[in-house]
Amino acid sequence: MESGDFVEFRKKVFNLYREGNYSKALEIAEEAHAKFIDRVSETSYWLACLNSVLHNGDKAIEILKSSLNAGIFWSPKGLEKEKDFESIRERKEFRELLEKFSQIYEEMQKSSKPEKLVFYPDNFDNKKKYSLFVALHEMGGNAEEFSTHWKHVLKRGYILLVPQSSQLFGTKRYCWDDWGKGKKEVLGHIMEIKEKHSLIEDDIIIAGASQGASFGFIDLVLGGTPLNFRKFILVIPPVDDLSFYVPLLESGARKGVKGYIIAGGKDIFIDSTKKLHSEMEKAGLQCKLTVIPGMGHEFPSSFDNYLDEALEYLKGP
Repeated sequence: MESGDFVEFRKKVFNLYREGNYSKALEIAEEAHAKFIDRVSETSYWLACLNSVLHNGDKAIEILKSSLNAGIFWSPKGLEKEKDFESIRERKEFRELLEKFSQIYEEMQKSSKPEKLVFYPDNFDNKKKYSLFVALHEMGGNAEEFSTHWKHVLKRGYILLVPQSSQLFGTKRYCWDDWGKGKKEVLGHIMEIKEKHSLIEDDIIIAGASQGASFGFIDLVLGGTPLNFRKFILVIPPVDDLSFYVPLLESGARKGVKGYIIAGGKDIFIDSTKKLHSEMEKAGLQCKLTVIPGMGHEFPSSFDNYLDEALEYLKGP
């Protein structure tokens, strides 16, 4: 673990967690916490979760309390639902902390607004028409960090739009829990770009990872919008309930929806993702599923190569 790349630390922690090696995961998480001061919101959460799972309840409470005192906060709904806090959930100290996090969260949410990052290909000419690529961040993500995964599309001539939800998940972390609100925000960003630039409207791609993938696919691609999006790329979609998807697939097929899914062979959602792909085939909706062996709920290495393959597939008949 000599690499300074935070993403590699995250992968290591998550893989060890998935394997049930919580002690080693905690060791790596502590190293990341000390090394990446600017990511303390994320690493503190890992430390609290892992200590709770290891039944170090006092330590988990201490980490949550010190994080709160340092101005770090997380969504109270997320804390309440976090299965890793099962060992401390009913403790008085945890309930008191939850109340304090709720107060901070509610106050911060009042001033949170939707944001976006927009990137242009080299030699951009506003007189020409361009395709638009929309990338929706995961739960707990933000536009700045998430955009780094997708900038390869600029080499393919796309304008890249990376919306950031107004819905807070934690300190500098956002989510798409309210899909109706998220849909309004994302469509507003797209329409703003459409007013400024000439877009190839039948080549707008809706992409996303994890929560952003499911939100984008169900509410923007399969759901009705003025722009009638028909192309999608989903990275590690958290498919846990097919009933959200299946009723919409046939209508999606009729309007010519086509997409590409990248999933991890060790992702906890892989079986449901495969079932979803099967339902797509039954409905006549064109979609290619690529399963990467050994990968969990994370971005793959050499993601640009998979992105190229996805874009080529979407260009085909």
